[in-house]
Amino acid sequence: MLSSKTIAVLGGYGQAGRSVVRHLLDETDARIRICGRRQDRAEALRVDLQRTGAGERATACRADAADPNSLREAFTDADLVIVTLNTVSHTENIARACLDADCDYFDIHDPPDVVDMLSPFASRVADAGRLFVTQGGLAPGMPAALVRLAESSCDRLLGCRLGLALSLKTAERYEQVYDVFDFIVRTRPVAYKGGAWQEASFRDRQSIDFGERFGTRQAFPIDMIELHALPEQLGIEEMSIYGGSPNWLVDYLTSRLIGGLHKIRPRLGWPTLARLIFWMAKRMPNEPSGCSTVLDAWGKKDGRDCTCRWVLDHEDNYFATAVTVTAFLNQYDSGTFEGITGVRLMGHIIDPERSVRDLRSMGVAVLQGGGSDD
Repeated sequence: MLSSKTIAVLGGYGQAGRSVVRHLLDETDARIRICGRRQDRAEALRVDLQRTGAGERATACRADAADPNSLREAFTDADLVIVTLNTVSHTENIARACLDADCDYFDIHDPPDVVDMLSPFASRVADAGRLFVTQGGLAPGMPAALVRLAESSCDRLLGCRLGLALSLKTAERYEQVYDVFDFIVRTRPVAYKGGAWQEASFRDRQSIDFGERFGTRQAFPIDMIELHALPEQLGIEEMSIYGGSPNWLVDYLTSRLIGGLHKIRPRLGWPTLARLIFWMAKRMPNEPSGCSTVLDAWGKKDGRDCTCRWVLDHEDNYFATAVTVTAFLNQYDSGTFEGITGVRLMGHIIDPERSVRDLRSMGVAVLQGGGSDD
């Protein structure tokens, strides 16, 4: 039971980490260890949580991702480490420390190279009987789960299109915009058709209906590594994923300028553009906040054409991520992953139907549509 488990949250006083810590204290009975490079900030969060009545099960400790010894000490007696840092540069240190402490691992990293960093540890993790889960959270994480959910709703799933919309209105610092820039320069836009993933371009944009919060907006093809194996596994003929923001100027700046400037010199112009985008997100009153993850799928059921549509939506993307982490932990605690070891992608192992149900119960708007043609 989670009430008997200790969960260490690395980066626990950052914006994403705070949301995860608070939500775990609200929704579970686990003991939460707030870990970070600055113990004073971890302690300040613990005191604040205690003041509001939520911190009785929280402790604070120092854990510098660049210092393996501090990691091993922080992870001692922990059952699970949740990594909410906004960098993957010390992933290998964290993985080794988890193995040394004999605990499981879960991250909410966006960059695809975290999978490559963890893959060399796969055999050691499996031999130790541990589970390392990467690419967790709302996106990545739930897109692959939604595809699997759509596949279970059809006799045969033929194709699907995913859309991700993200506002930066809830960001606290302009440096957080760098995460978006990193994603753009580290991934290449692709689409699956003709039996293979093929390169796309920003010219292949489409109008995506992101639901009530963001409406229908232009979005650009992107890539998400968790989707790569699904067409072959599930027999899907077409698959694509698109990303956008509620601001056309932000879309233009990120899609047209960031990649080109980065080719001239890594991170060229990032501080200026990040400050500009951050400023626009904060000062445009009509721009909605939050995030939306959309799946439109089509296939066959009972010999008829069928469609299905899912929309996951919330006004605070950090809260939505924390809810997804808690939904994962509900399955982790109940034995859903019994016998599953090694390095895994969250979207490939979670029960998608239960995940969506839990997200809805914890405050994420979940809309479902579609059906069969007569």
